[in-house]
Amino acid sequence: MGNKQFTQPVPILVGLAYPHDIGSLWEAFKVLNEWPACGRGPAHVAALDACRDAMADECDAETVRAKVEAFARSRGILA
Repeated sequence: MGNKQFTQPVPILVGLAYPHDIGSLWEAFKVLNEWPACGRGPAHVAALDACRDAMADECDAETVRAKVEAFARSRGILA
């Protein structure tokens, strides 16, 4: 499975604009998997799929990081 840490965390805002850094594949998967259904969309699906691919060693952690950042940007929660 290798190193699944991101080179730099993805900073997001959660709850009442509380900053939270997503620093690994596993943390990204947890955040995305627990995301409310009403806030999901194509960028969420792409990020979650990238997490699953990385867990199967079909892509690297930096690909996941890019997808998570794109999701955060699409939801307006990128800090």
